[in-house]
Amino acid sequence: MGEHLLVVGCGSIGTRHLKNLKALGAGPLIACDVDAGRREAAAGALGVETVATLEEGLRAQPRAALICTPPATHVPLALAAAAAGCHLFIEKPLADRLEGVGELARVVAARELIALVACNMRFHPGVRALKRGLDEGAIGRVLAVHAEYGHWLPGWRPDADYRAVYSAHRDAGGGILLDAIHEIDYLGWFLGPLAEVACLEAKVSDLEIDAEDTVALILRSAAGAVATVHLDYTQRVKRRRCVVVGSEGTLVWESRGKSPETCVLERYTVASGRWERQEETVDFDAPFRDELTHFLACLAGRERPLQDLAAAARALAVVETAREAARRRATLTVREA
Repeated sequence: MGEHLLVVGCGSIGTRHLKNLKALGAGPLIACDVDAGRREAAAGALGVETVATLEEGLRAQPRAALICTPPATHVPLALAAAAAGCHLFIEKPLADRLEGVGELARVVAARELIALVACNMRFHPGVRALKRGLDEGAIGRVLAVHAEYGHWLPGWRPDADYRAVYSAHRDAGGGILLDAIHEIDYLGWFLGPLAEVACLEAKVSDLEIDAEDTVALILRSAAGAVATVHLDYTQRVKRRRCVVVGSEGTLVWESRGKSPETCVLERYTVASGRWERQEETVDFDAPFRDELTHFLACLAGRERPLQDLAAAARALAVVETAREAARRRATLTVREA
């Protein structure tokens, strides 16, 4: 295999990854997109080689393929790249359904390939601070968690018509439940396996989409902690928040806005008897750069994927079970990934 990195999909996230990879000095880079306009934009702005199809891109024998297309296409594209011997970086969510994920895992294992599923929120200073506090045992045993994320869908990608983006269409892998799988991912990272889920999902806004724009989840971890999650496409100011209640204290993270993003961290412990607070401005691109730096380190054999296929499949299993729970209006055991 060569040293090329093939970025498949030159939409918003693919272009972001191309820019960050170029800034990190990685490459050579090849950008792949079926849309001629997006190819021309990538070539003009970044000076990278472009191709129209995955097959063309694979002729260069790239070392790795970064799959940055709509979720419903992730598994077939990743399978083709893996069959050609490429290591994989797959944007979140891993897929729009679990079907085909097992086959992908078998090919990756048989070819001894690296596969990282995007998890940029695991590199966010707020999420990392919560994880660090939990690993230190700062608040004792975790009892309950509340997580929320809201962002007005037309404001996600201001340069694009939100109605034409996959997020607006359930059959392309859209809907806030899959789009905001970060919350399910980091809750599993914090709490261990998520065992039970109840869900209410609905379209409550006037957005012109055919997918849910609002979701409420109740989860129980295998260890017994209870979590509630609120997700929406409707809040006009981007907001993320997580409160972790433990037997010996509470951890709070809240982020508001986007470019700039204000991140506030708070901690209360029984031992200190007081609240500690810190605030910082987060560079929106930093978690994405750190994620790619991690992937490059995985390719070099210095690190292991922070979110592998198995972890991403578990998060996807929670989503699939949540959808079924919403249909049946029941609390269900999370299915096997």
